[in-house]
Amino acid sequence: DGVGHAAVRGFDNLKEFDRREALNTITLLGLLLHRLGRTREEYMEDVAYKLGRLLAAADALHAGYNAMERGGSALPPRLIGNAALPLAQADPPRALEMLGRRWGVYAGWAKRNAGFRVPESKAGGSEPDEKTRQERARAWQIRNGISAALRAADLAKELHGRLPARGEVDDRFRAELFLGYVAGPPRSDEIGSSDGSNANPKQGDE
Repeated sequence: DGVGHAAVRGFDNLKEFDRREALNTITLLGLLLHRLGRTREEYMEDVAYKLGRLLAAADALHAGYNAMERGGSALPPRLIGNAALPLAQADPPRALEMLGRRWGVYAGWAKRNAGFRVPESKAGGSEPDEKTRQERARAWQIRNGISAALRAADLAKELHGRLPARGEVDDRFRAELFLGYVAGPPRSDEIGSSDGSNANPKQGDE
């Protein structure tokens, strides 16, 4: 669950020890894949990595929904992409089926709120107080969740008919799946049909 929350909030928000361990794990997996002859350019275009990013997009969507409908930026105990991740490591088609059973509520929310925009920061003036910072963080979480729904739809189209069946998943697939998951949802400029308007992949980029 902690990995899912970190993927939504950003690894900079992890405790120092946890962040170091997470980054060490990511680095190690990348090195192992390189030794297996898999370059970064290759695995980033493959099915496992993109499935991981789809699950990360599902987490961002769930977090955005929660921020608007539950009235706060606190994340639920288990995000929907994170919940499907263990199954995706063994049976990717079933993991997508599991995700699909919960997808409708969140996708419908994103469609209804597609016009949501983050309020502009006031030019000049004093440093915003804690309440204002929290409100903007919540607004970005909502906006990023809405954008993630569009990107997830594009990823799902790319993955259609390409997922390995149960029994065909190997350690390389699992490693690339995890790397895609921790990479987070695609940016608006990575998938052509996504709507990147008012999308801020990192809350701090203001």
